Amino acid sequence: MLLDEPTNHLDLETVDCLVEGLKHFKGGVLVITHNVELINKVCKEIWVIEDQKVGRFRGEFEEYRQMLEEQLHAIADEDPEEKRREKERLERVAAKKAQEAAAAGGGGAKGPKSKAERDRERKEAREAKAAKDAAEAAEKERLATEQREAAAAELAAAAASAKAAADARLKRESELASAVLSARGRPLVEVVAQLAEHAAGPLAVCGGLLVLCEEHAPQRLLAPLLSVVVARLAAAGVDLAADPSGAASTAAAAEVVGAWQQPVGWLVCRCADRREAQLELLRATCDSLGEAALLAQAAPLLKALWEADLIEEELLLGWAETLRPSLRRCVEPFVTWLRTAAVDAEN
Repeated sequence: MLLDEPTNHLDLETVDCLVEGLKHFKGGVLVITHNVELINKVCKEIWVIEDQKVGRFRGEFEEYRQMLEEQLHAIADEDPEEKRREKERLERVAAKKAQEAAAAGGGGAKGPKSKAERDRERKEAREAKAAKDAAEAAEKERLATEQREAAAAELAAAAASAKAAADARLKRESELASAVLSARGRPLVEVVAQLAEHAAGPLAVCGGLLVLCEEHAPQRLLAPLLSVVVARLAAAGVDLAADPSGAASTAAAAEVVGAWQQPVGWLVCRCADRREAQLELLRATCDSLGEAALLAQAAPLLKALWEADLIEEELLLGWAETLRPSLRRCVEPFVTWLRTAAVDAEN
């Protein structure tokens, strides 16, 4: 008797009647069903269709269900490449066994795998996966080690570069300090001029000035430092005397004073009395120009000092009123411009 899904459309009582009837039936019964209860109560043998073959499953139905679950879990855990390799390996093993069986004269169809065979295959799959994971972990660790080593090398190179720069700066400052200390007893004008000549730039002069401030009042150093600025102005290559109030002289003075703004401003800030320091800077401006031929540079130089915020406007205008007539004529162009500019700003 062949039954195809006999429990369809049956209630529980009718299914129980069907089970009792099949148990008392004396003939053979082939049942195709999804009803687990019917299978467990009626069926004595389980046949499985797999890989285009029909074979008897040697075990209970619950064991068969457990086998299916294990196979599904194994498929879900495996990656495609590993599954492909495992399938090829199993096919080679099956082919080899088939050849051995044919050579031995067996040749019968092979049934489903036993539990021991399935356990062995699962163990091999787990070992292969563990080996693959270990290889990937080792590769990640190698890459991480290379990155750490590269970062450490980069930090070491940066530290070495910073140390070299600090050593070079310290060497320059030491040389400046040694030059300043060795110049004791010489006029401050010569000492500051030598300091400016050996310094790497205007900003580096501050280191030598700091050493000089330990033995001299900062205000005494303003005139020598401004002499250096006037000397740089004369070395700029512009005939300021021929164009005392024009754009060329003003631009040249602004460029030089802008370059020396930091050391001059630093020295003014070191003075105890800022107002007196600025007046000393104004006096040093005229004293540094000295000769009548150079006094024509006073207007552009004063304008540059004012634009660099080294001299306050109110102080500069008040100081201009106290000058002697010959010097007042030299600074008058700038003073007039400054007063006019102040009036325009208020309007």
